[in-house]
Amino acid sequence: KAQVFSPGTFVPSDRLKLGQTVIGLGGEKVSVATGIVSSFLANPGFALAGSDNTSATTTASTSDRQIIKTDIHAFGKYVGSILVNLSGEVVGIRAGSATLSDNTFLSASAISKLLQPSAKSSKTN
Repeated sequence: KAQVFSPGTFVPSDRLKLGQTVIGLGGEKVSVATGIVSSFLANPGFALAGSDNTSATTTASTSDRQIIKTDIHAFGKYVGSILVNLSGEVVGIRAGSATLSDNTFLSASAISKLLQPSAKSSKTN
């Protein structure tokens, strides 16, 4: 049986570099846009498991990159748009927040941190 789609692979944000080319997929009518990584932020303005709630404008170290800023503005406030690298690996997802501009994506590393407590609690039930 032919497989049309393969599962997306999340890439840790410490593998991204400033200026790296990324592709955004999403929007109201599924648009594609290319751009570059312009900065990383340590905190998206809401608490993640195991993080302190510091300023959303803090530039992140490579180990604490929760937000990826790009020069892609094509998707506006459409939550769920994905950001991939040129290898097709998922590096981020557009998350809704009043404090985030339309060119910011929650990093795959931050998403993985959010999913870990769910996986642990479902194993214990």
